[in-house]
Amino acid sequence: MSATAVHLHIFYKDMWPQFKYYLSSLNGTEYDLYVTLIKEDPKLEKEIHSAFPEAVIWHVPNCGYDIGPFFYFLRHIDLGRYDYILKLHGKNEKRYCITRVNGLYLTREIWNRLLYRALLGSPKIVKNNLKIMAENPQVGLISSRYLITDNPCYYHKQKTEIKNILQKMGLTDMPKRIKFVAGTMFLIRTRILRPLLDAGYDINSFKPSDIHVHDGTLAHTMERVLGAVTIAQGYRICGFDTHKFLWLNSLFHNILRFVFQKKVSKKNYLTIKILKVTVYRKKLS
Repeated sequence: MSATAVHLHIFYKDMWPQFKYYLSSLNGTEYDLYVTLIKEDPKLEKEIHSAFPEAVIWHVPNCGYDIGPFFYFLRHIDLGRYDYILKLHGKNEKRYCITRVNGLYLTREIWNRLLYRALLGSPKIVKNNLKIMAENPQVGLISSRYLITDNPCYYHKQKTEIKNILQKMGLTDMPKRIKFVAGTMFLIRTRILRPLLDAGYDINSFKPSDIHVHDGTLAHTMERVLGAVTIAQGYRICGFDTHKFLWLNSLFHNILRFVFQKKVSKKNYLTIKILKVTVYRKKLS
């Protein structure tokens, strides 16, 4: 039995050398590689098979960003063969964009780096993550500790839809706080995902991807659901990467935090401050 099924969705084909480098950390472990592309690319496919001769490559509709292809992958493999699934993709590093997650200000390049280092940073990291899964049955999902969040500001608009999706899967216990991986790259126990397939979701459940839309679609909600379904089944979401974050990012954060602060309190109040002066306060639903 191959212990891990690796799903890599490649939208930005110029990132292949980076993907190839990180995938080499899987050497010495039992895994099968499945790659999804949104169109045929003979040159890229030849490079993939040159590095990973046994890789399975599928051409899929460009629906649901990286989430739609992930459901295609889940529908087309024998889940019974695998204990774990490693979900991978890439964010466009050429598009300059800074996003705040867990108080950190991240470029797409740093975002990719944090997720890939946590999951595939070295053969030792890969083996350690698998060891943690094997020795700790309560751990259901592993990713970068910097990008695991349960801040309500990242999911309060989707709470009703998340609850409906969980109920559709037969999971009635809605987590009080929804913890998920911002960026949707993780190592997860296969059994956790079965309720999603039983509920009927596949790539056709998602609308065509639009690079100009950054939130509010089923794919973005499902990003949160993948965390919620883990917690709702009694598993923990953990980040075990120990590499130190760039100190310059922390310095940049401290400067920006003085200028601009956005916080959700324990009583679910969203407060925005500029130069430490409150300019907006609202009770979230």
